[in-house]
Amino acid sequence: MTTKLSSVGEVISGHTFRGAIPHDKDGNYAVVQAKNINKDGTIDNNDLERTIIEKMRSKGTVQDGDVLLSNRGTFRSAVYRGDDTNVIVASSLYILRVQQSDLLPEYLMVFLNSPLGQQHLGILNRGTIIQSIPRQSLLSLDVPVPTIKKQHTAISIYQNYHSRIALYERKTDLHEQVANHALSLLLTHS
Repeated sequence: MTTKLSSVGEVISGHTFRGAIPHDKDGNYAVVQAKNINKDGTIDNNDLERTIIEKMRSKGTVQDGDVLLSNRGTFRSAVYRGDDTNVIVASSLYILRVQQSDLLPEYLMVFLNSPLGQQHLGILNRGTIIQSIPRQSLLSLDVPVPTIKKQHTAISIYQNYHSRIALYERKTDLHEQVANHALSLLLTHS
């Protein structure tokens, strides 16, 4: 079954800052930006910029299970996991709040990051130099919604793949360290 994104949840625009986000380590809000979305669909909550916002005018406050999608440049998504109530997204992100029990947020993230999802997002692109997706266009995105069992399978495959990539990158780093150390020993003790 395929359905429009507008029928499975809400698309919320992020908070607009006037210029750069003013950093304040004691700020009352943490801000998720597009740069905080990792390639594996995760967000490092400990690496978020903090700022002070006197009066919140946006609905861009994040909830546990929200799918965050970058709306400019590289269209990458992640699922926010956390219980902090003072986390917002910058205007470079959309919050996709799934409101149907037959669609798992993690599955939506997997779909959006997949080659098929990226192809669909590319079609919605309205930018010429910098890619961008207007909110109204995103609402019309067709999302395949398989059974919950198949969604869990897709999530497992995605997570397994990215775990293997992380292990491979770690292994490569270790090989490089060993090689550099061996070269250093050879070159300094000749």
